[in-house]
Amino acid sequence: MILLSSSAALRGVPGLGIYAATKAAIRSLARTWAAELAPRASGSTPSPPAL
Repeated sequence: MILLSSSAALRGVPGLGIYAATKAAIRSLARTWAAELAPRASGSTPSPPAL
């Protein structure tokens, strides 16, 4: 599964509150999955589209 994050999740952008909140949720989900799936030797990393 590929999760795309955004720099908007890390900084406040006027007019993009909902967008930034959903991108922050994706980052949090990826970190949670990484922690939960670690015993199975899986990993997850959110990637901003610019990378």
